[in-house]
Amino acid sequence: MRLALALLLAGCASSARPATAARAVLVVRAPVADATLWVDETHVGALGDHPAGVKLRAGTHRIELRHDHYHTRYAEVTLVAGERRVLELTMAEMLP
Repeated sequence: MRLALALLLAGCASSARPATAARAVLVVRAPVADATLWVDETHVGALGDHPAGVKLRAGTHRIELRHDHYHTRYAEVTLVAGERRVLELTMAEMLP
């Protein structure tokens, strides 16, 4: 009886653990290395500070590159768990 109860409790405990979110890596490349990278309206940092990419949950994400002297660039990507994707973006310089 005790063994059955212990196995039952062990089974319940393992199913109650939160599942780790599936991850992917997104590498964003642009000719403006000091542009700032935003993912899903969250500031990530300077683009040049993330040459190996950023880890994101699998799914669809809104990507933005911002810079004071360039027009903001937007993109949407859908990532699959375990994927490593390179996103090449250009930025248009603002007129004086």
